Amino acid sequence: LQRWPRPLQLSLRRWRRFLNGDPILTQNGDVRRENRKPPAPLAPSVAAFKAYLLDERGFVPATVASYINDIARWHHRLGEDAGQYTPRSIRRLCREEFAKRAPGAQTRFLSVLRGYIAFRAGNDECDRTLLNAIVSRPTYTQGTIPKTKPFKTLRGYIAACDTDKPVGLRARAVMALLLETGIRAKEAGHLKLEDIDWANGEFVIDGKGRQREAMPLPESAGHAMLDWLEKGRPQCDCPYVFVRLRRPYQALNLNSGISTLVQAELRKQGVRRSGAAHVFRHSFARQHLKGGLTLPQIGRLLRHRIVDTTQIYTKVDDRMLAALAQDWPGEAA
Repeated sequence: LQRWPRPLQLSLRRWRRFLNGDPILTQNGDVRRENRKPPAPLAPSVAAFKAYLLDERGFVPATVASYINDIARWHHRLGEDAGQYTPRSIRRLCREEFAKRAPGAQTRFLSVLRGYIAFRAGNDECDRTLLNAIVSRPTYTQGTIPKTKPFKTLRGYIAACDTDKPVGLRARAVMALLLETGIRAKEAGHLKLEDIDWANGEFVIDGKGRQREAMPLPESAGHAMLDWLEKGRPQCDCPYVFVRLRRPYQALNLNSGISTLVQAELRKQGVRRSGAAHVFRHSFARQHLKGGLTLPQIGRLLRHRIVDTTQIYTKVDDRMLAALAQDWPGEAA
């Protein structure tokens, strides 16, 4: 068996489990491979922190999972006994993590570390003054430029999906929905069949802050989704629109499944470093900005809570920047 191609090995293992009547292997509700190791058990303090975030702080499970995954990377270096934490050990951890993280990941690390230390201090397991030892980093508002591509280019990627296969129908439906509505990848992953009102051309999404919001469903995206539902989607009881193509049929990973799907399709088409799913949302904003909509109007389309969040898109509008630019002294005609 070991000399056979890996895909055939996996298929035979699944067939053997089916014949033996073995249960399906799952991990956090998702199907996992037979040879994939289960996650290591959480340290008692990390497990307690997880329960605290879920039960007392009311964080959504996806955010909590992100926090716990981050802690798992460095918790063993701090140790379980918070009484042994020192300003020096915390600063050393910060320096080590900063050296191998991008700016965005550094900010996430600091948030998680502060939350964890504050939790341990709140339980009288360490001194709260240790929070002052956490090394900070300068954070520049809107310090990055969002990745965008012309609508024509993105529509070309959508048209190039292989619609003779279910995987291509699904990819086209996902990408069309992202491009024509500007919703987030996670919101597309959480979309359920019951959330779509075909008669009125609308759908409801679970936005940030657990807000349910109605959105118009553009015709092009609606047609792509209908093709997926009628020709590609497996007949199953799963309530989500976008599901796995192999048994057991269930939702894609709701944290990153849509982004992974888009990235895989773009790589199949030879596109590298595209920004994955979020480039569709950024391009949606850029397209409407070029079309003449104001920043508050685009903010409402993107469901931003504050207008400052939308201002970053002025960086990718050359016409708007040119209008704001002043002549250099001595060079004006």
